[in-house]
Amino acid sequence: MKKLLKLIFIIVVVFFSLIAAFIVADTCYYCFWSDTDFEEEEKLCIFISEEEDISEKTTRSLASFVMDSPEELLQYLHQREYYGHMPFEGNLEIDSLDFDHYDYVFSEGYPISNMKKLLWDDCTSYESDSLSPLFFEMGEQLSRKVYIYKIKPKNKYRVQCE
Repeated sequence: MKKLLKLIFIIVVVFFSLIAAFIVADTCYYCFWSDTDFEEEEKLCIFISEEEDISEKTTRSLASFVMDSPEELLQYLHQREYYGHMPFEGNLEIDSLDFDHYDYVFSEGYPISNMKKLLWDDCTSYESDSLSPLFFEMGEQLSRKVYIYKIKPKNKYRVQCE
């Protein structure tokens, strides 16, 4: 009987140790190795229209999806107009974006201070599981600027499902 209790105890301890090791490994990955290589695109300078009241934007989900082609950028712009938002002001020349080497993310009003790669999320609507989901950590200062970020490597990331 003692041997059976000892065996059950060992199995339980090993099981919980594996769970704890997995949680520690996941936390270490997120904190130390999950940063995404991105930088702000300085060549373009566009702003949120003066007609749009940005003080009412209380949510921090103002970042676009990850765009990997001019067609996706046009889809984003049309989607923005469809929902009643004013168009951007400034010079947005789609040809000046290098979609051959980078993916792009637009962030309206808030800069993105960090992009973290997640191991998984609960999204089932994507066709490919090869794209890693991204979590955006937003800056604190609200402005009328539309921040444009280029991400590399290309065709590796998508936004996190919410």
